[in-house]
Amino acid sequence: MNAPFHAVVEGDPVRVDAVDAATGFLAVEADWQRLSLAVERPSCFAAPSYFRAWNDTLADDVDPFLLTARRARRLVGIMPMMRAHVRRGPLCAPRHDFAPSDRAFLGAGRPRPLALRQLSPIVSMPATWVAPAPLCADADRAAVIRAMAAAISRLPNWDSFALPVDAGRDRELWRTALEAEGLRPWVHELGRTIGAIGTVEPFADKIGRHGWKLRQNIRRAAAAADRAGLAVELHEGHAAVARQLPVLDQVARASWKQTGRAGDALVVPYAGRQQAFFEHLIGDADRAPEVTPLLAVASCAGQPVSALLCLQHGDRLTALITFRTQDIPQASPGMQVMARMVDWSHERRLSGFDLNASHEWTRHLVDETRSQDIIVCFAPTLRGRTLNLISTAARRLR
Repeated sequence: MNAPFHAVVEGDPVRVDAVDAATGFLAVEADWQRLSLAVERPSCFAAPSYFRAWNDTLADDVDPFLLTARRARRLVGIMPMMRAHVRRGPLCAPRHDFAPSDRAFLGAGRPRPLALRQLSPIVSMPATWVAPAPLCADADRAAVIRAMAAAISRLPNWDSFALPVDAGRDRELWRTALEAEGLRPWVHELGRTIGAIGTVEPFADKIGRHGWKLRQNIRRAAAAADRAGLAVELHEGHAAVARQLPVLDQVARASWKQTGRAGDALVVPYAGRQQAFFEHLIGDADRAPEVTPLLAVASCAGQPVSALLCLQHGDRLTALITFRTQDIPQASPGMQVMARMVDWSHERRLSGFDLNASHEWTRHLVDETRSQDIIVCFAPTLRGRTLNLISTAARRLR
């Protein structure tokens, strides 16, 4: 897998190598850490420790590898990838389940008669990994994507390539780059919008600019929390959060997310694969030195009723998982832990807070949104061309 792929974008030579995940990680880890903190919008999803935890706990049913982009010897881009044997319907396009094991988190759905070898960036529902774009500086983005598209087109043993991508610049860069390699990408539009706080300020200030009805509801929830004696405690750092992992597990098991609700198309219980991932990521600071975990726990009479787990990476915070029990719903305990985390972000003067969610009520907090689609294309092989014909026909019949 170590064949190099070169691309020149406006006179800019970039070399991409596909390297084994286990051996290649150790060779690139230090450069990866530096790059992850040097880019314009540092994200915990792009940190090497996040990949390490995923690779150690969730990669049992896929073949992971790394695409590394270098200019001369300097690392300018990296994207963790995986090859997976999956089953798909005629569109040949995933929506949530990129790894075979993720299928267990979905409902029955439609028949999936096609078995194919899917190439994709790492997308993992238990790890809430939903930001699989290449890690690189904005100035290097066009060159890195162009070189990675060249690498992907030449990799062996794949039938389809599925790439979650933000609508806008990245989508067009990838489409152009893949077309330049003779592939025929199409866009599977999801209508999935994810929000973030780009201007971090106190929770009360965020809410204060909204209408009277919302402010009244917030006041009522705060009054109910006071009557119930609800208190929110924030735990910061690997050791402090690791001590609270049993509390997180307790709240998660009492949450509706453990079994899902009627009509849910996607249910990811904390117990099992997700718990294994987060306990691995948080349990040892030596394995994840470039991220700082934070856990906000809301308790009533010593009983935890809500928990929100976040990671700080650079000067940005990312929400990962949140749970609440069915107790004291009138106090909105989930909102209380979010409010505490927003205020903490403001106190630390962070540049942004990625909420990593599309929940209805969080729209009152966000001032940035990104819409995510999936680019799909097929290998330049007989099997790939056959799948492209099937997919094209299915899209015309939609």
